[in-house]
Parts: sequence; structure tokens; C-alpha cells
Amino acid sequence: MDDYTNWLEDFLHSLKLKNISIISHSFGGRVAVKFAAKHSTQIEKLILCSPAGVRIKPNLSTQTALYANAVGGFILNKKVLNLFKGSIKSWSYFFLRNSDYVKADKAMREIMKKVLAEDLTQKLVEIRAETLIVWGEKDRLIPLKYAYVFKGHIKNSKLKILPKIGHSPHLEDPEKFIEVIFKFLC
Repeated sequence: MDDYTNWLEDFLHSLKLKNISIISHSFGGRVAVKFAAKHSTQIEKLILCSPAGVRIKPNLSTQTALYANAVGGFILNKKVLNLFKGSIKSWSYFFLRNSDYVKADKAMREIMKKVLAEDLTQKLVEIRAETLIVWGEKDRLIPLKYAYVFKGHIKNSKLKILPKIGHSPHLEDPEKFIEVIFKFLC
């Protein structure tokens, strides 16, 4: 995460930008949170759309899937069963809603593990910029309950929940998304 944040710092510095507004989505929310926590005085407004980065105790179905995945990994270490290990692991990651992991190569999977291991909850309290949190009511990738964690930790924040929308409001209802963004920025 630090590499991504440092890249953003260098990019903005090279453009000599100050008093900026940042809009982010999902993984980009992780980068924006880390950047905003470190550079609050540079950011005028921050928009986090279905951001990733905080952890909540998993619900029972996720706990069961994680346990089954761990047990399956142990069982599938046997030579004969290794033939099926890839497809069973792919299924378990799909069940856990992490299809990007399934598609990634080995190096990218290692990066993803490191990124996902970092909990940014404590960074949220360091954000001073006026912040809009936009979330789709039907988001299955990062469920709505996470929106309230972001809202509860970022002092100067507003939460806008978009009904009947999933994880990507900018793709699912771009007109509504733009309307919400413009209202916040103007």
C-alpha cells in the first residue's frame, strides 16, 4: 500500500497540485485513505466510493468458507489430491467474492495478500478533508455495513447510499453517481 501511496504523492508533486479533490473507488479507496491521512492539508474534498480497507469480524458464512478453505488446503496437500487443488481453491475464492485473486498471477496474488492484510481503520480518524462516502445499497463485494465504519471514523464525512445499486455506482447508474458527486463538489 505504501508503494501505491508514494506513487500518488510523486505524481501529484510532479504536477505541483495543491488543494485537490480526490475521487476513488474500491481498491483506489485504500490508496486515497492512506494519502488523505498523511496529506490532509493538501486535500480539499475526498470522495470514497465503495472503498476497501477496513475489516469487520466476518459473518458466519464467511467464517465457514474461510475455515473450509483452510481445511481444504491441508487435505489437498496430499500428492494425489494436488491435481484438484487449483480448481477447488478457485471455487473457494469465488465463494469469498474475490475473483480478482483467482485471475491474478502468483506475483500479483502475493501483492494482493499484503494489501488485503492491512487494516486502515485507524487511518480513517486522521482524515481531515471534507469527505463524501458513496455506497451502493446492494454492494455484495464490500457490503453496506462497511459504509457505517467509514462514516463513524471520518469526522467531517457524509454518507450517501444509492438504492438498488451494487459495488460500482459509476458504472451501474452513472447519471445518479455524477449528480451526487457534483452536489458534493459544488
